[in-house]
Amino acid sequence: MNILFSAGYLSNIPFANNNIEILLADTLAKKGHKCFVTGISYDEDVKRQTADGTVIRSTGINPFFKKSTDCLENFLRDYDKEIHPKMIKKFILRHPLYSLAVFALKTDYPFKALKKNYVKNIKKFVKKEKIDAVIGFCYPFDMAYLILTENLKAKKIYYQFDPHGMHELLDKSQKEKRIEDETRLISVCDAVFTTKVLKKQYSQNDKYNKFIDKITGVDFPVLVKKTPGDLKIPFDFSKDNINILFCGTMDDGFRNPDFVLSNFEEIFKIDSSVKVHFLGPQQGVKVTQWAEKYPDNIFVHTGVKNDIAVSTTYKADILLNIGNSISNMVPSKIFDYFATGKPIVNVQKIENSPDMEYFEKYPLQFTLKEYENRMDYENLYSFIKNNKNSSISFDKVKQIYETATPEYVAGLIEQALR
Repeated sequence: MNILFSAGYLSNIPFANNNIEILLADTLAKKGHKCFVTGISYDEDVKRQTADGTVIRSTGINPFFKKSTDCLENFLRDYDKEIHPKMIKKFILRHPLYSLAVFALKTDYPFKALKKNYVKNIKKFVKKEKIDAVIGFCYPFDMAYLILTENLKAKKIYYQFDPHGMHELLDKSQKEKRIEDETRLISVCDAVFTTKVLKKQYSQNDKYNKFIDKITGVDFPVLVKKTPGDLKIPFDFSKDNINILFCGTMDDGFRNPDFVLSNFEEIFKIDSSVKVHFLGPQQGVKVTQWAEKYPDNIFVHTGVKNDIAVSTTYKADILLNIGNSISNMVPSKIFDYFATGKPIVNVQKIENSPDMEYFEKYPLQFTLKEYENRMDYENLYSFIKNNKNSSISFDKVKQIYETATPEYVAGLIEQALR
């Protein structure tokens, strides 16, 4: 079959969802299918092909817009933020065309035009390449909706990693609108793939339950054996230290790090060789504030390309997972962690945390129960000190989490498309 993956946002540096999409496409390509992964980029065009034959294409925004924003950033770089409003006026006088482009970006018009053209191009692509199936991914939802509600002469699958209509942080009116849009989308699709916890919720909801026969609940298909290359990582893991790594996006809202770092604060007093590294985007200030307080023990590093992140993960002694405070969202990262066979420190924020079903099966983990609001740094220190050099074989991990392999989920997709 010829299968088109509509990823939505897809830049030169893929984010977590993109990596899963490409991995699934590669797995299906190995099984003899011709796979394409497409999207739009708010940066430059993306044109490449993976070693397994998956064709990756993403249409970028007009380069003039990027030149305009780059010019503005460079212009303001040497001035304090307090006088930026004054300097922007000077920028407008010196660079009127660039200023118009920056203003246009603020109106969102270039992005709307980019999405509109993307839909037109997909319809042409489906016809030209004789696409048998289109898989639209949420996030972002609007891109999946735009593509899958079109009259395409191909089977359609809606693939959902995280909640959209059932997101717990929405107010009532937002939730009702999202549920209406999402169930409308589900109604025009041949099959739906979502997480197991969301399928369970859908089965208990009148709006979703009518479509339950076409909905399949799956684990994140990311459990693969990786061979980290000898890549230069962003920092040095000294053999004299216990090197602990959090890899991923930090969020001060549903992934607040205060509790776990309060426990590590006590450990630093006992053992200064314990080092905690955060690698990835910072959506908040908490980690930075802790790093300023303990500059010899807590380190913050910006996001890197996926292969460097993987290499860093395998070189750490112990991995840190800070769970979500959302009861219907499972982080895909935990399966990447399991695949390393490394010791894992897990922070359980809420009593009914959906990822605990997976952590309880993992033989080499220690869970801090934040929801009990009880410090447990003595047992935490004992775990990290005694397990610095411990590991589990990938074969053992695969036995435990067989349903989280891309091969398993790719097989379910094939069944849905027969």
